[in-house]
Amino acid sequence: MIEINTENYETTGILSEEEIKAKTRELRKEGKIVGLCTGSFDLLHIGHVAYLEAAKKMCDVLVVGVADDSLSTRKKSQRGGPIFSYEVRAFMVGRLKPVDFVIRDDGLLNIFHLVYPHFYIKGSDYKNETAHDFIKSKEIVKSLGIKMAYAPCVLSDSLKISTADIIDYIKNHVK
Repeated sequence: MIEINTENYETTGILSEEEIKAKTRELRKEGKIVGLCTGSFDLLHIGHVAYLEAAKKMCDVLVVGVADDSLSTRKKSQRGGPIFSYEVRAFMVGRLKPVDFVIRDDGLLNIFHLVYPHFYIKGSDYKNETAHDFIKSKEIVKSLGIKMAYAPCVLSDSLKISTADIIDYIKNHVK
């Protein structure tokens, strides 16, 4: 995994659990619509940006849960885990225009209790997702009264891009 000295890459948008809980409660009291997106966001690409832009159109405040390194490693085990550390990925996501706040997502699903968003937003490609972790997330979201929302897929299926596709391309075509 590529890591950096994070002292040189500070941003005010990455919040602790206590900070995000207080901030989102305050924003809800002000009548703001809070949305939550989650993901690894490794090798940031156009699909990530399009997804977050579409999600931001669905809410006033967009919080993004960036998977911590252990969660990313579990989810990306076929390739050995994330390329960039959580700190690098959180910094990059936090600097994107549609993102208001970033929080560490440890995969234990307590992120929904911390942020307590109006909407949990995933890409439209998740509408028929059957992975156990995603089904469990949907059940928790429903039990908390949070609405599940799907950001319109800006890219057609033939143009869909993923970090795995980028890695494969590099392995097979870049010398």
